[in-house]
Amino acid sequence: MDLLERKRESNERRGVELVRSHVKGKILSKNKLDLQTHFFYASHYEQLYKQRGKLYLEEKVEYRKAIFEKKQLVDDREFIPPYHQEKRQATRGGEEKPLTNVDLLQKRALPFLSEHQPLPLMRQKEDEQKRQHFKKDERAPFNRMEAVRYAELWWNDYNPEYRKFTDNCTNFISQCMRAGGAPMRGYPNRSNGWWYQNNNWSFSWSVAHSFRWYLSGSTVGLRGQEKSSARELIPGDVICYDFDGDGVWQHNTIVVAKDFNGEPLVNAQTTNSRMRYWAYEDSTAWTPEIKYKFFHILDD
Repeated sequence: MDLLERKRESNERRGVELVRSHVKGKILSKNKLDLQTHFFYASHYEQLYKQRGKLYLEEKVEYRKAIFEKKQLVDDREFIPPYHQEKRQATRGGEEKPLTNVDLLQKRALPFLSEHQPLPLMRQKEDEQKRQHFKKDERAPFNRMEAVRYAELWWNDYNPEYRKFTDNCTNFISQCMRAGGAPMRGYPNRSNGWWYQNNNWSFSWSVAHSFRWYLSGSTVGLRGQEKSSARELIPGDVICYDFDGDGVWQHNTIVVAKDFNGEPLVNAQTTNSRMRYWAYEDSTAWTPEIKYKFFHILDD
């Protein structure tokens, strides 16, 4: 079953109707190779859905590669860093990889994409929020609504106060947790705790596999309580993904809302997404062997 068919069946199960779809694209680079021309481009999807008579907006940014041969389209597919790069990152200790062509393409796309994304009211206080983000009281309880606000503010942008990774999903979720006041601990041991400080970070901050196991085992500071189903989660909670079902966890998202059936909608990066249905059946990384972990972030 292909991606579009999975998406259609998922919408039918959920009772979701696509009301309107708007796609804006921009060519980021063009390369000629013999008889072929390769285009790298960005597409920003805005899809308005109706469920139980109510509306919500889902957004997603895709980077794609199209190949033309003799002016005929011969291939067009999503172009993102493959998830096995994050597995290698885990074995190498989570060290930052060199800047890649993908990073350069994303940087070219950001001004264009920012022009077309809705700007929430919180943008009016953006600078103040950014400054306060690094002055959290370590003893304060986790504020999940602040975590959600951060996820909404930065889902399609990159906070310059942090390093950016090729696979940025876990770095983004860690930033959301920190925006909610989750206490960091373990510095300077990169194998211990969960932290970001002095342009350095723990493995659990940036590596999906390490973050998943940190949430399972932490008893101090940022802590996760495993739940048996996605419906038990609330905004500010986290979902972890093992797309291949092989025991290596590759992706993380944050719950920002619930649909009108009580199922989570999530924000994420790498493929930057907002209000996306949590199951990720519309992802090219999805396989029938996919496994999930559902974590309720403890508030105290």
